[in-house]
Amino acid sequence: MTTIPTADGVRIPASKWKGAGIFILALLFMALSTWLAVFANEVWELKLVGYIGMAFSLLGIGAVGSAFFSNRVHIEITPANFTVSGAWGKPITIEWADVTGFSEFEVNRNKMLVVHLADNEKYIEQLSPILQKIAKANIGLTGSPVSVSAGIYQCTHAELKEFMLACFEKYGNHSATLAQ
Repeated sequence: MTTIPTADGVRIPASKWKGAGIFILALLFMALSTWLAVFANEVWELKLVGYIGMAFSLLGIGAVGSAFFSNRVHIEITPANFTVSGAWGKPITIEWADVTGFSEFEVNRNKMLVVHLADNEKYIEQLSPILQKIAKANIGLTGSPVSVSAGIYQCTHAELKEFMLACFEKYGNHSATLAQ
């Protein structure tokens, strides 16, 4: 796992290779969508799908390019809190004192580390209205509005889990749990 020391903690940066892979997939989707929009002769539905795909590709290329290649995506850990800065939305900072434990959640072989909080609403209020609805749906699904996937960071899920539990044991309320 790659960590970068900061003034008062450490940072787990995003993986440039993973970002480049997503960027290449977005470019391939753009090429396919452009081909569909240009060469779907008389079938207007296929042309429409192509144009919509091109619009989504541009959004994806812009978001991936600005997020991954600007060092904006990272997890920063300090003795007081940790901040998760993802590709979408503003960063969310979680106080170690508010963390009650961790669990794992898996979707299509993508494991996430779920951060259980003493007061979910405190963190939901920090989000935009759309992200608040997503966070409330996450509570119904995982029991918490906050989860972290190692998919975009320079670490594996096992390394992220081990590191976050060690930090929780060191900085949190000293009763680290990993619910099954």
